[in-house]
Amino acid sequence: MILWFLVLLAFFAVDTHALPVDILPENVLPITGFSEGWVVEGKVKTFNPDDLYKHINGEAELYLPYGFEILTAATYVNKDNPNKALAVDVYKMGSPLDAFGIFSRYRDPDAAEAKMGNGSFINDSQLMFYKGRFFVQLAASGSMTPERNVYTDCAREILKNITGELLRPKELDFLNIPALIPQTEMYISQSVLGYAFFKKGLTARANIDGESARIFVVFNESEKDALDAIARYIDYLKRAGVEPQFRKNTKDINLLALDPLYKGFVIRQSGRYLIGVTNLADPARGITFIEQIQLRITE
Repeated sequence: MILWFLVLLAFFAVDTHALPVDILPENVLPITGFSEGWVVEGKVKTFNPDDLYKHINGEAELYLPYGFEILTAATYVNKDNPNKALAVDVYKMGSPLDAFGIFSRYRDPDAAEAKMGNGSFINDSQLMFYKGRFFVQLAASGSMTPERNVYTDCAREILKNITGELLRPKELDFLNIPALIPQTEMYISQSVLGYAFFKKGLTARANIDGESARIFVVFNESEKDALDAIARYIDYLKRAGVEPQFRKNTKDINLLALDPLYKGFVIRQSGRYLIGVTNLADPARGITFIEQIQLRITE
Protein backbone atom coordinates (compact mmCIF):
# COMPACT_ATOMS: atom_id res chain seq x y z
CA MET A 1 0.00 0.00 0.00
CA ILE A 2 2.78 2.40 0.95
CA LEU A 3 4.62 1.48 -2.25
CA TRP A 4 1.56 2.32 -4.39
CA PHE A 5 1.15 5.61 -2.54
CA LEU A 6 4.77 6.54 -3.30
CA VAL A 7 4.32 5.58 -6.97
CA LEU A 8 1.20 7.75 -7.26
CA LEU A 9 2.90 10.61 -5.47
CA ALA A 10 5.83 10.46 -7.88
CA PHE A 11 3.47 10.30 -10.87
CA PHE A 12 1.51 13.38 -9.86
CA ALA A 13 4.70 15.25 -8.94
CA VAL A 14 6.07 14.66 -12.45
CA ASP A 15 2.74 15.37 -14.12
CA THR A 16 2.25 18.67 -12.32
CA HIS A 17 5.73 19.77 -13.34
CA ALA A 18 4.95 18.92 -16.94
CA LEU A 19 1.79 21.01 -17.04
CA PRO A 20 2.16 24.26 -18.96
CA VAL A 21 2.16 27.21 -16.58
CA ASP A 22 -0.03 30.10 -17.71
CA ILE A 23 2.23 32.96 -16.72
CA LEU A 24 0.76 36.44 -16.86
CA PRO A 25 3.03 39.15 -18.28
CA GLU A 26 2.41 41.40 -15.27
CA ASN A 27 4.01 38.69 -13.13
CA VAL A 28 7.10 38.60 -15.33
CA LEU A 29 8.29 42.14 -14.70
CA PRO A 30 10.52 42.76 -11.64
CA ILE A 31 8.15 45.28 -10.05
CA THR A 32 10.49 46.33 -7.24
CA GLY A 33 13.36 46.92 -9.66
CA PHE A 34 15.94 44.62 -11.19
CA SER A 35 19.15 45.82 -9.53
CA GLU A 36 20.33 48.38 -7.02
CA GLY A 37 19.26 51.89 -7.95
CA TRP A 38 16.81 50.91 -10.71
CA VAL A 39 13.12 51.38 -9.92
CA VAL A 40 9.85 51.44 -11.84
CA GLU A 41 8.82 54.92 -12.90
CA GLY A 42 5.08 55.59 -13.05
CA LYS A 43 2.51 52.87 -13.59
CA VAL A 44 2.94 49.51 -15.24
CA LYS A 45 0.65 49.51 -18.29
CA THR A 46 -1.09 46.66 -20.08
CA PHE A 47 -2.46 46.51 -23.62
CA ASN A 48 -4.61 43.96 -25.41
CA PRO A 49 -5.16 43.36 -29.15
CA ASP A 50 -7.79 46.13 -29.28
CA ASP A 51 -5.58 48.89 -27.89
CA LEU A 52 -2.04 47.74 -28.70
CA TYR A 53 -1.81 50.53 -31.24
CA LYS A 54 -1.82 53.05 -28.39
CA HIS A 55 1.61 51.80 -27.32
CA ILE A 56 3.19 50.89 -30.65
CA ASN A 57 1.22 52.85 -33.18
CA GLY A 58 2.11 51.70 -36.68
CA GLU A 59 3.52 48.35 -35.56
CA ALA A 60 0.51 46.73 -33.91
CA GLU A 61 -0.56 45.09 -37.18
CA LEU A 62 2.73 43.20 -37.23
CA TYR A 63 1.99 41.53 -33.88
CA LEU A 64 -1.64 40.50 -34.33
CA PRO A 65 -1.04 37.67 -36.88
CA TYR A 66 1.37 36.12 -34.38
CA GLY A 67 -1.44 35.51 -31.89
CA PHE A 68 -0.65 38.50 -29.70
CA GLU A 69 -2.57 38.31 -26.40
CA ILE A 70 -1.29 40.95 -23.99
CA LEU A 71 1.55 43.41 -23.49
CA THR A 72 2.87 44.66 -20.17
CA ALA A 73 5.06 47.76 -20.38
CA ALA A 74 7.13 49.51 -17.75
CA THR A 75 9.87 52.11 -17.59
CA TYR A 76 12.74 51.74 -15.16
CA VAL A 77 14.82 54.73 -14.14
CA ASN A 78 18.13 55.01 -12.33
CA LYS A 79 17.57 56.90 -9.04
CA ASP A 80 21.12 58.28 -9.07
CA ASN A 81 20.95 59.41 -12.68
CA PRO A 82 17.37 59.96 -13.94
CA ASN A 83 18.72 60.57 -17.44
CA LYS A 84 19.27 56.83 -17.67
CA ALA A 85 16.04 54.94 -18.26
CA LEU A 86 15.04 51.57 -19.67
CA ALA A 87 11.74 50.81 -21.40
CA VAL A 88 10.68 47.18 -21.06
CA ASP A 89 7.89 45.57 -23.07
CA VAL A 90 6.80 41.99 -22.39
CA TYR A 91 4.55 40.47 -25.06
CA LYS A 92 2.62 37.23 -24.67
CA MET A 93 2.16 35.62 -28.07
CA GLY A 94 0.04 32.75 -29.36
CA SER A 95 2.71 30.03 -29.21
CA PRO A 96 6.49 29.60 -28.81
CA LEU A 97 6.75 29.61 -32.62
CA ASP A 98 4.82 32.90 -32.72
CA ALA A 99 7.16 34.37 -30.08
CA PHE A 100 10.13 33.32 -32.19
CA GLY A 101 8.40 34.73 -35.25
CA ILE A 102 8.01 38.23 -33.89
CA PHE A 103 11.56 38.07 -32.47
CA SER A 104 12.86 37.07 -35.90
CA ARG A 105 11.27 40.14 -37.47
CA TYR A 106 13.50 42.37 -35.31
CA ARG A 107 16.64 40.24 -35.03
CA ASP A 108 19.84 41.80 -36.26
CA PRO A 109 22.06 38.95 -37.54
CA ASP A 110 25.12 41.13 -37.08
CA ALA A 111 24.37 42.01 -33.45
CA ALA A 112 25.98 40.15 -30.56
CA GLU A 113 24.19 37.19 -29.01
CA ALA A 114 23.06 38.12 -25.47
CA LYS A 115 22.66 34.47 -24.40
CA MET A 116 19.19 35.07 -22.96
CA GLY A 117 16.19 32.79 -23.28
CA ASN A 118 15.73 30.75 -26.44
CA GLY A 119 17.32 33.42 -28.62
CA SER A 120 18.52 36.98 -28.16
CA PHE A 121 20.65 39.84 -29.38
CA ILE A 122 22.09 42.97 -27.83
CA ASN A 123 23.59 46.25 -29.01
CA ASP A 124 24.21 49.62 -27.34
CA SER A 125 20.56 50.69 -27.40
CA GLN A 126 18.52 47.51 -26.92
CA LEU A 127 18.30 43.86 -25.97
CA MET A 128 15.63 41.50 -27.26
CA PHE A 129 14.94 37.87 -26.47
CA TYR A 130 12.18 35.28 -26.51
CA LYS A 131 11.37 32.34 -24.30
CA GLY A 132 8.32 30.13 -24.47
CA ARG A 133 5.38 32.31 -25.51
CA PHE A 134 7.07 35.54 -24.40
CA PHE A 135 8.88 38.11 -26.52
CA VAL A 136 10.72 40.78 -24.53
CA GLN A 137 12.15 44.12 -25.67
CA LEU A 138 14.43 46.26 -23.51
CA ALA A 139 15.40 49.63 -24.95
CA ALA A 140 17.15 52.76 -23.76
CA SER A 141 14.60 55.53 -23.24
CA GLY A 142 16.44 58.30 -21.40
CA SER A 143 18.79 60.95 -22.71
CA MET A 144 21.74 58.80 -21.67
CA THR A 145 22.26 55.23 -22.89
CA PRO A 146 22.62 52.66 -20.08
CA GLU A 147 25.62 50.34 -19.97
CA ARG A 148 25.08 46.90 -21.52
CA ASN A 149 25.12 45.19 -18.14
CA VAL A 150 21.93 47.12 -17.29
CA TYR A 151 20.10 45.34 -20.13
CA THR A 152 21.45 41.93 -19.16
CA ASP A 153 20.73 42.41 -15.43
CA CYS A 154 17.10 43.28 -16.22
CA ALA A 155 16.75 40.41 -18.70
CA ARG A 156 18.03 37.90 -16.14
CA GLU A 157 15.47 39.05 -13.57
CA ILE A 158 12.67 38.73 -16.13
CA LEU A 159 13.84 35.25 -17.11
CA LYS A 160 13.62 34.11 -13.49
CA ASN A 161 9.86 34.68 -13.74
CA ILE A 162 9.40 32.84 -17.06
CA THR A 163 9.47 29.23 -15.99
CA GLY A 164 9.86 26.28 -18.32
CA GLU A 165 12.64 24.60 -20.22
CA LEU A 166 14.76 26.34 -22.84
CA LEU A 167 13.33 24.45 -25.79
CA ARG A 168 13.21 26.33 -29.05
CA PRO A 169 10.35 25.54 -31.48
CA LYS A 170 10.98 22.19 -33.13
CA GLU A 171 9.99 23.58 -36.52
CA LEU A 172 13.23 25.59 -36.62
CA ASP A 173 15.13 22.35 -37.14
CA PHE A 174 13.51 21.99 -40.58
CA LEU A 175 15.91 24.52 -42.12
CA ASN A 176 18.97 23.40 -40.20
CA ILE A 177 20.94 22.19 -43.22
CA PRO A 178 24.67 22.83 -43.84
CA ALA A 179 23.93 25.65 -46.31
CA LEU A 180 21.91 27.62 -43.74
CA ILE A 181 23.37 31.02 -42.81
CA PRO A 182 22.93 31.15 -38.99
CA GLN A 183 20.65 33.72 -37.35
CA THR A 184 18.71 34.35 -40.55
CA GLU A 185 15.70 32.10 -39.91
CA MET A 186 12.33 33.84 -39.85
CA TYR A 187 8.83 32.61 -39.11
CA ILE A 188 6.30 34.43 -41.28
CA SER A 189 2.71 34.21 -40.02
CA GLN A 190 1.10 35.26 -43.28
CA SER A 191 2.10 35.62 -46.95
CA VAL A 192 5.46 33.85 -47.09
CA LEU A 193 7.65 35.56 -49.71
CA GLY A 194 4.84 38.07 -50.04
CA TYR A 195 2.54 35.54 -51.74
CA ALA A 196 -0.90 35.26 -50.11
CA PHE A 197 -1.29 31.63 -51.26
CA PHE A 198 1.79 30.68 -49.16
CA LYS A 199 0.01 31.35 -45.91
CA LYS A 200 2.69 30.84 -43.23
CA GLY A 201 6.07 29.23 -42.82
CA LEU A 202 9.80 29.56 -42.34
CA THR A 203 12.41 31.26 -44.47
CA ALA A 204 16.17 31.66 -44.13
CA ARG A 205 19.16 32.71 -46.15
CA ALA A 206 21.46 30.00 -47.46
CA ASN A 207 24.78 29.73 -49.19
CA ILE A 208 24.20 27.45 -52.18
CA ASP A 209 27.67 26.71 -53.55
CA GLY A 210 28.68 30.34 -53.15
CA GLU A 211 25.37 31.72 -54.38
CA SER A 212 23.17 33.67 -51.96
CA ALA A 213 19.76 31.98 -51.94
CA ARG A 214 16.69 31.71 -49.78
CA ILE A 215 15.30 28.44 -48.48
CA PHE A 216 11.75 28.09 -47.17
CA VAL A 217 9.06 25.76 -45.86
CA VAL A 218 5.38 26.66 -46.17
CA PHE A 219 3.02 25.18 -43.55
CA ASN A 220 -0.46 24.11 -44.64
CA GLU A 221 -3.29 22.56 -42.67
CA SER A 222 -3.53 19.53 -44.96
CA GLU A 223 -2.05 17.91 -48.06
CA LYS A 224 -5.04 19.22 -50.02
CA ASP A 225 -4.26 22.77 -48.89
CA ALA A 226 -0.64 22.29 -50.02
CA LEU A 227 -1.77 21.16 -53.47
CA ASP A 228 -4.20 24.09 -53.69
CA ALA A 229 -1.35 26.50 -52.88
CA ILE A 230 0.81 24.99 -55.64
CA ALA A 231 -2.09 25.29 -58.10
CA ARG A 232 -2.51 28.97 -57.20
CA TYR A 233 1.23 29.54 -57.67
CA ILE A 234 1.12 27.92 -61.11
CA ASP A 235 -1.82 30.11 -62.03
CA TYR A 236 0.13 33.17 -60.84
CA LEU A 237 3.13 32.21 -62.97
CA LYS A 238 1.05 31.69 -66.09
CA ARG A 239 -0.73 35.01 -65.65
CA ALA A 240 2.76 36.58 -65.42
CA GLY A 241 3.72 34.88 -68.70
CA VAL A 242 6.00 32.29 -67.06
CA GLU A 243 5.68 28.64 -68.09
CA PRO A 244 6.67 26.37 -65.18
CA GLN A 245 8.72 23.25 -65.76
CA PHE A 246 8.32 19.96 -63.91
CA ARG A 247 11.12 17.56 -63.06
CA LYS A 248 10.47 14.18 -61.48
CA ASN A 249 13.11 13.06 -59.02
CA THR A 250 12.52 9.50 -57.72
CA LYS A 251 9.06 9.74 -56.12
CA ASP A 252 8.82 13.55 -55.96
CA ILE A 253 7.94 16.18 -58.55
CA ASN A 254 9.73 19.52 -58.49
CA LEU A 255 8.29 22.66 -60.01
CA LEU A 256 10.95 24.92 -61.53
CA ALA A 257 10.39 28.45 -62.80
CA LEU A 258 11.93 31.83 -63.31
CA ASP A 259 9.78 33.60 -60.73
CA PRO A 260 8.98 37.26 -61.58
CA LEU A 261 10.21 38.36 -58.14
CA TYR A 262 12.73 35.73 -57.07
CA LYS A 263 14.57 34.56 -60.21
CA GLY A 264 15.27 30.82 -60.18
CA PHE A 265 12.59 29.16 -58.06
CA VAL A 266 12.13 25.47 -57.25
CA ILE A 267 9.43 24.05 -54.99
CA ARG A 268 8.20 20.60 -53.98
CA GLN A 269 5.11 19.42 -52.11
CA SER A 270 5.76 16.99 -49.25
CA GLY A 271 2.62 16.06 -47.32
CA ARG A 272 1.16 19.27 -45.92
CA TYR A 273 4.41 21.16 -46.49
CA LEU A 274 5.85 23.02 -49.46
CA ILE A 275 9.65 23.13 -49.56
CA GLY A 276 11.57 25.45 -51.83
CA VAL A 277 14.65 27.43 -52.76
CA THR A 278 14.66 30.84 -54.47
CA ASN A 279 17.10 33.42 -55.84
CA LEU A 280 19.08 30.92 -57.90
CA ALA A 281 20.45 31.46 -61.39
CA ASP A 282 19.64 27.82 -62.14
CA PRO A 283 16.64 26.61 -60.09
CA ALA A 284 17.62 22.96 -60.59
CA ARG A 285 20.55 23.54 -58.24
CA GLY A 286 18.09 23.86 -55.37
CA ILE A 287 16.74 20.32 -55.63
CA THR A 288 19.53 18.79 -53.53
CA PHE A 289 18.84 21.26 -50.74
CA ILE A 290 15.10 20.64 -50.87
CA GLU A 291 15.85 16.97 -50.30
CA GLN A 292 18.00 17.83 -47.28
CA ILE A 293 15.16 19.86 -45.76
CA GLN A 294 12.60 17.17 -46.58
CA LEU A 295 14.63 14.63 -44.60
CA ARG A 296 14.45 16.89 -41.55
CA ILE A 297 10.65 17.06 -41.59
CA THR A 298 9.70 13.95 -39.70
CA GLU A 299 5.90 14.03 -39.68
